[in-house]
Amino acid sequence: MAGAVLVIGVALAGLALLVVAVMSGISPAQPSPSSPTGPTSAASSLELTPAPATPTESAVRGETQVPIEADTTHVGEGQSISYTTSPPTSGRHYTRTAPYAVADVATAPGYWVHNLEHGGIAVLFRCASDCAVIADELRSTLMPRVPPSKFGAPKLLATPADGLSSAFAVVAWGWILELNALDVEAILGFYGRHVDQGPEDVP
Repeated sequence: MAGAVLVIGVALAGLALLVVAVMSGISPAQPSPSSPTGPTSAASSLELTPAPATPTESAVRGETQVPIEADTTHVGEGQSISYTTSPPTSGRHYTRTAPYAVADVATAPGYWVHNLEHGGIAVLFRCASDCAVIADELRSTLMPRVPPSKFGAPKLLATPADGLSSAFAVVAWGWILELNALDVEAILGFYGRHVDQGPEDVP
């Protein structure tokens, strides 16, 4: 009797050990808290990665867009004209335009503002007794490189001007580029961006 009880006890103990072993074998492994897996951790890593910045066109140094004057009508030649900016990039102007050339003496703004309205470009320069020297330099270094407009001829003029805050100011209708020294490449770049962009699409 005692032997039978002992055999039963040993059998039960063995069965218990077998059950524990089987249960241990089928239990899923628990993920370590320090090593997250699955969609949640993937989303977290994406949120921590900054998105690349959207490319934007950089503003050209020294180039500024200027509000258009309220009054851009024609006035009689020789009539006094006041502008809200100096130098002007729009506004009232004479009925005639200035020639697309380099001037040794100042051309009145009333003429070349009309050129701007036609999509022309004006290079204004500050000078005293050296106006002719600067004009000759522009004729030799700049003018031969000015490409034609869509109408077949260059639309760029240069003239001395009063009241400039920089050595040179390149102006188009509603735009200005101020330069502290003659920079032919910068002038040509401005010309390429703004020629034929005036409100009147004419030569």
